[in-house]
Amino acid sequence: MKKLLLWGGLALALLFVALVVRAAVHVPEQSTAIEPIDIPLESEVIAQHLAQAVRFPTVSHQDPAKFDPVAFNGFVEWVKSTYPEVMAADVGR
Repeated sequence: MKKLLLWGGLALALLFVALVVRAAVHVPEQSTAIEPIDIPLESEVIAQHLAQAVRFPTVSHQDPAKFDPVAFNGFVEWVKSTYPEVMAADVGR
């Protein structure tokens, strides 16, 4: 039993040493810089869109029977018409 514990401890010690050495010599790949783009923001338009978006009663419920597909579909249609570039990008699908 003592030999088994000794070999097990030795194996763990070697694993630990290997991990420490690998971490010490690791050189991460150089990532390429992404050029920032300047997007003009119109605070009045942003505020109007937020005001329109929060009018849709898209509340999640534990009970599927309480789900209101009309409100949710109305919100999806509003997003499609308000942000066509987002919908054209097929984000999240």
